[in-house]
Amino acid sequence: MVKSLSDRVKLLERRRFGLTQKELRLASYSYAMKCDIEHGSYIPPLAIFKGMRQRSKFTDNLPNGSVVCMSESGYINEEIFLKFLEHFQDHSVPGRLLLISDGHSSRAALSALLYCQTNDIEMLCLPPHTTHVLQPLDRCVFKALRSNYHRDATSFVHRHPGSNITKIQFNVLFNEAWKATAAVGLAVNGFFLCRNISFQARSNRGLQSCSF
Repeated sequence: MVKSLSDRVKLLERRRFGLTQKELRLASYSYAMKCDIEHGSYIPPLAIFKGMRQRSKFTDNLPNGSVVCMSESGYINEEIFLKFLEHFQDHSVPGRLLLISDGHSSRAALSALLYCQTNDIEMLCLPPHTTHVLQPLDRCVFKALRSNYHRDATSFVHRHPGSNITKIQFNVLFNEAWKATAAVGLAVNGFFLCRNISFQARSNRGLQSCSF
């Protein structure tokens, strides 16, 4: 059974296909996000705050539907990745799903593999040290998001000398950057830039959406 589940984590070493999840670490936390390309809309981000105590206000001013998780290290772990899969499932279209990810150890956790098996999620993991070639998120979406966030954060610092960007203020700045970035065309262009997916071919094979 374990072998069968492990087989669901596929390493694409011979084909230029896929994209990875990348944790964008800003203001002591990172987030993961994905996009439902077939329906033409982004799924709300899942944010990871560094710390142990979660407060309800941590979701204030984030994009609608966003989820916040706490992590002592500020990075993703097995528990948070399982929550991400649930978030992924909640906002995806019905049917068989494709999730293309990096090779972080949390992707191979038994709880994650069982969840993918139960919910008909195919998880494809890229080989290491290939994200500079295979990652449309980094080459298009994250690049634009970082630029938009840096612009808004710089403006805030200039308008409020001596002030720090707290988690709550980060939410405000991130939300503005997100709204300026989350265009469907930008996400789709990432795939074509890396020349690593055929939407029609995936559809013909029964995959209902390609998400990141």
